[in-house]
Amino acid sequence: MGRFNKRKGQSKQMDEKIISLYWKRDEQAIALTAEVYGRCLYSIAYNLLHDECDTEETVNDTYLDAWKSIPPARPDCLLAFLTKIVRGNAINTYKSRTRSRHIPPSMMVSLAELDTVLGSDSDDPTGGESKQISDAISGYLYTQTERARNIFIYRYYCSDTVRRIAGMMKISESTVNRELSRMRDELREYLKKEGIYV
Repeated sequence: MGRFNKRKGQSKQMDEKIISLYWKRDEQAIALTAEVYGRCLYSIAYNLLHDECDTEETVNDTYLDAWKSIPPARPDCLLAFLTKIVRGNAINTYKSRTRSRHIPPSMMVSLAELDTVLGSDSDDPTGGESKQISDAISGYLYTQTERARNIFIYRYYCSDTVRRIAGMMKISESTVNRELSRMRDELREYLKKEGIYV
């Protein structure tokens, strides 16, 4: 239990340190963001674009957008905040590159598994239009171990398959599925406790 709390505390502390640098307008914030989250952001963008140059540009745009957004934003979960930005930037890059408004289903986050939690009738089930839901999900993720949090983010923010997540994290697919199922159930109860009924 102590190890769990320590991991959670270290992650939260790092986020707070980075966010405080943004609020001070200290350019070290971007360097630290890249050091801590750059690999994850690159993976998200590359999974969507499959092009190294476009991916690098998209990730750099994400750092710039974070700089412009913080302040006034003060995200509860910095990784969730950044993944939302990088996905939006990657989709915009894709649209610009293909001159198409249509986004292939493979580029969108598959939230069918979360329908019972967030509601399948929502116009924006990712919580993009609902800061309350987005903040609540971020708060919930901070109650999880680093491994569980990463599984959730890889699956629902990065659209990674269960097989890919298992391979990246060197765990079994059944473990990934079990963790996702547990978190969906817990998230539903967490949202209810927060007074959010979706």
